[in-house]
Amino acid sequence: MIDPLFSATIALGLGLLFVVSAVHKATHYTDFRMALGGYVAVPRAAANALAWLVPFVEMVAGGSALLFSFQANSMGLWPCAVLLVAYGVAILINIRSGKIYVDCGCLGFGAKRDELKIGMVVRNATLAAAAVLAMAPVSSRALGVLDWVSLAFATIVAAILYAAFETLLAVAQRSEQG
Repeated sequence: MIDPLFSATIALGLGLLFVVSAVHKATHYTDFRMALGGYVAVPRAAANALAWLVPFVEMVAGGSALLFSFQANSMGLWPCAVLLVAYGVAILINIRSGKIYVDCGCLGFGAKRDELKIGMVVRNATLAAAAVLAMAPVSSRALGVLDWVSLAFATIVAAILYAAFETLLAVAQRSEQG
């Protein structure tokens, strides 16, 4: 059994990540459609439909994680885990095919990360594993006031760590380029 605070932190963090990501993609539809067209696993003809579908699916995944984040055995994290694995596979397919110069949109569309990296696959696999782990049986311990404060701070720290990891990937790429 895992602690409910751990499960809630993962669910809240991933839920927020996917909701923010969905809003970002929906409000930058054209940029997102162009980014999708750069992936080997995405047929060009499907890019238009996927550019509308992916933000919707991400919103459902994020909403599911948020809605069910405080329930034992939060199955609401399955959509997040599946999306993270799918994104990791799409990135890996591109890396394997040699088509690594794709705007992934990870730092915002048009950001200067030109290259897909294996670190992105590792990041997605780690987040997917955390989602699956957070769906393990949860102890029946009730969350107290200190837990709620901890949850808020843990979510903030997780967001900072995520941003730091993204920045490290971008800096590593820039240092390799020149």
